[in-house]
Amino acid sequence: MGIFLIQSNSFNRARYYKQRVDKSVGICVFTSLFSNYDRPRGIVFFDTISMKKISFDVWIQLLGMFSIVASLVFVGLEMRQSQRIAIAGQQQARSALANDIISQYSEMGIDFQSVYWETNTNYELSIEEIGQRNGAHSGWLLYESDFYQYKQGLMDEVTWKAKLEGIKNLYNKCVVRVVYDFREPVFSQEFREITQSFTNECTDL
Repeated sequence: MGIFLIQSNSFNRARYYKQRVDKSVGICVFTSLFSNYDRPRGIVFFDTISMKKISFDVWIQLLGMFSIVASLVFVGLEMRQSQRIAIAGQQQARSALANDIISQYSEMGIDFQSVYWETNTNYELSIEEIGQRNGAHSGWLLYESDFYQYKQGLMDEVTWKAKLEGIKNLYNKCVVRVVYDFREPVFSQEFREITQSFTNECTDL
């Protein structure tokens, strides 16, 4: 291959100057007569002699380099996916731990929100109301975790659409809307945007 300097004059004619620097690679350097001759205006790689003169070893080396780059990209994607799975697993573990705590309160017939969050032991709620409220807390923990899984690409669209119906149903379960109102400030903005997109069927509360 060679380096070609292409210079153009005022009549738009081109003159080519060839300097041999390599046997297999051609580089074309553009300069203008109206500027400094030694300043290249552009570089274009092309086969100046013949593709046949590129040795087999060069092709092998190029293929080897492409293979290495492809392998590095693949490894990077794998590491990114593994990180997503690990973070999602941590989210699930935290939700499971919180649900275990709520379940213990339910078994003792204690309202989780009143005692744990509001430190109010003088609440007046029936066993049925306590069960509904504690169940709503568990439900919101579950759906929040599901949403995180979906955002990380770990849940398919069909499953997520089914989850959305469950979220909508729980949101408009008016007897426990107080639980949603209590938890809303700790939800992510994206998750709140989902619930805010629903028709509010509890406007009289």
